[in-house]
Parts: sequence; structure tokens; C-alpha cells
Amino acid sequence: LGAIKMHLDTLKLPVYGMNCTACATHLEKALNALKGISCTVNFALQSAQIYFEKNKEENSTLYDIVSLLEKKGYQTDTETIYLDVNGWHLKDCVTKTEHVINKHPFTFNVRSNFATGKIQFQCIQNSIKKSQIKSLSEQCGYSLIPQQKQNRQQQKKLKLKQQEKENLKKQHQLIFAILLSTPFLLNMLFMLINQT
Repeated sequence: LGAIKMHLDTLKLPVYGMNCTACATHLEKALNALKGISCTVNFALQSAQIYFEKNKEENSTLYDIVSLLEKKGYQTDTETIYLDVNGWHLKDCVTKTEHVINKHPFTFNVRSNFATGKIQFQCIQNSIKKSQIKSLSEQCGYSLIPQQKQNRQQQKKLKLKQQEKENLKKQHQLIFAILLSTPFLLNMLFMLINQT
């Protein structure tokens, strides 16, 4: 198996949420049941090493892997890569570009917009390097230019701000509900006291 693995595309991804070695064993068995891959799951490292079969026509295995992880209650780090595209003249150009990116084993959820000349896809965080984007660009025949990524800290800060905003909104709703129901509760309390 070691010699075979050298000829395959490999991807190491973090897996969060495993509590014991049995979790890792069950997850490994479930992942190995997916077509087009073999894998090993390491509980100590909280990671999975995925070996992709070569020459798979339409690659949906990374999507299947991420979906399986979510279904089993585990998480991994994904990111969205945004690319500007130069050279699209027809919708066929878009289809060709999507096809090339979809074939790459480390990508999933490829989406494009012909009108804006943009394409995006998801991948495991930091798994797609500039050299791979250059290779994809050469394969499809169009210039693929990565857009600036927000770094993880910026994304976390933005997420925390949104969460704080949502929590504040819920607090205001709770206070409003309490204020609205207080006269009713006081009235009920006075009625109860007057009856005794």
C-alpha cells in the first residue's frame, strides 16, 4: 500500500471532535467506504490523511469527505478561494474552467460568474498553493488571479462582532418581553393576594 500511496494525490486535514481512538477507527472505516479515496485517521494528531485516486473524471470526493465529517459530528478547517479570471469570452469558457477546477481533488463547491469574471471554490485551509493555481490556470487556458484573502483573525473578529450583535439583539428582545409581561404578572399577583 505504501508504494501505491506515493502515486496518489494526498491531503492531510485536521479533524476536530474525536474523543477516543474508537472514534478515529469508526471515522476511518466510514471514510474508506467512500469511492475514489483511501485514508488513515490519527486520533493523537486529530487528523486524517486522504489518498485520492488518480484520473477521477468529476471529483466530488472532497465534498463527500467534508459532508461525512459534518454528518458524524466532526469539523475541519475549510476556506473559500476567490479568483479573478481573464480571458473568458463565452459561457463555454466558464464551463471549461469549472471542469478543470472540479477535477482537482482538493476542491469542491466550484461556483463562477461569467458577468463579473470571477470564480470561487472551497478547499481545506491552506491546501491549495499558488503553484497549484498556476497549474490550473495553464490547464484551462485562462489567467486565474487569486484575490486577497481575509486572514483568520479578521474572520474571527468579524464573526465575534456579528455574534455580539446577535446576542445584544436577543437581550433587548428579552428585556422588552419582560417589560411587556410585567404589568400582566403584577395584575395576576394582586388578584391572587386579594383572593386570599
